Amino acid sequence: MSKVYDNIRKVCDYIGAIVLPNGMIALPNGSLVLQNGVIILPTKIKTFNFYTDTYADTEDKVFLYSGSEMCDRPEKEGYGYVYATDYAVMCGAGTHDYDGDGYKDKPKRWKKCRSCNGTEKKNVEYFDSSRYPRSAPWNTCFVSYPVLHLDLESFISAHAQSAVRIGSKHLGSKHYLGDICFHTATIGLEFPKTYVGEILDKKLTSLKNNGQLRKTGAKYTGFMRDDRSFVQNEEYEYNGERYVLIEVKKDECNKYNRLENHKICPETGEYAWAKVEPILFQIQNWDDLPRSINPEGNGSAKFVEMETEEGIISGLPFYPKSGKSEFAMWQNSLDRAYLNGYNLHKEIDKGNGNKKYKALENFDFEGKGFLFEASQGLGLHMEAKHDPLEPEKETKPNTSKSTSREK
Repeated sequence: MSKVYDNIRKVCDYIGAIVLPNGMIALPNGSLVLQNGVIILPTKIKTFNFYTDTYADTEDKVFLYSGSEMCDRPEKEGYGYVYATDYAVMCGAGTHDYDGDGYKDKPKRWKKCRSCNGTEKKNVEYFDSSRYPRSAPWNTCFVSYPVLHLDLESFISAHAQSAVRIGSKHLGSKHYLGDICFHTATIGLEFPKTYVGEILDKKLTSLKNNGQLRKTGAKYTGFMRDDRSFVQNEEYEYNGERYVLIEVKKDECNKYNRLENHKICPETGEYAWAKVEPILFQIQNWDDLPRSINPEGNGSAKFVEMETEEGIISGLPFYPKSGKSEFAMWQNSLDRAYLNGYNLHKEIDKGNGNKKYKALENFDFEGKGFLFEASQGLGLHMEAKHDPLEPEKETKPNTSKSTSREK
């Protein structure tokens, strides 16, 4: 055991923190420290149940935007017009190029509570590619776009050490919204994203069949089967890169579902390869960041708000049934369990949710789920250059507070 790792364990034992198997550190206040020092903050969420006129308060590190947040975003900024990764499409995402811009097909996205328009009492809804709200919590062809709140000081410190990379992305002049520029960041999290193409796909399959590929031990959740089990897609290493062999589930409602570069999605039951790549996040409060990050920022931000630039997972229903109001609540959703790595019933029973409206079906992603899967490549390296619990003095993160938002 290295001296760095031993010191981290001692500090964690002293403050009551836990070093997780993949190197992340769970702090007593609910924050999560990545191996590069970036701190994911817990966010207090107030979700309204329109059927019962009650609230369900939760505190989660990963969440989805609500209908009101989606509707309030200016169309000219392009918010809401995001796309699905090839991995999400091969896990069952349904995509449609409604506007014919030829840029990339658009999926339907889950949101965690009802839309902002109208007063009807509906189930949880999703947004289609035109941001129109619809209902169907049991459907599996929609995609999820995780949202995170990051501790600002730890973000600044990691950026100064090149552990966080900030950039921008242009949609291009041919896009129907115009050449919009988004500010983006990578924070060390990775996930299967892009189909490798027919040539490399055949080569990787041949190497695997001949026992010439090394399994890394990492797995990524795929679609939900009819028996409520989840596909586990395994990761392999080849020439220093990581690839995942995907059991494909194609959205049967759209036989022309397309991948990157307009390649048609493989058929259900087939297998295909995707490359593991850094998750690109859109920085949603760019204008509010300090000038050390944004030279023109106003410095009013208390944290960094980020949403994945593309929908990264599909094939998972919000809740696999309908008929009761609690099925439509964020606190009971499969999305919440998977994105945060919860045993959902256990989480609600200890007060993170409204026990009165706990749904019958439990989802157990304890010790796994999105955050675990996306940080599998980080590890806790023995040659780590700095202790993530001891950032630079001038940028010491304040982990005593969570962020909050009302839905």
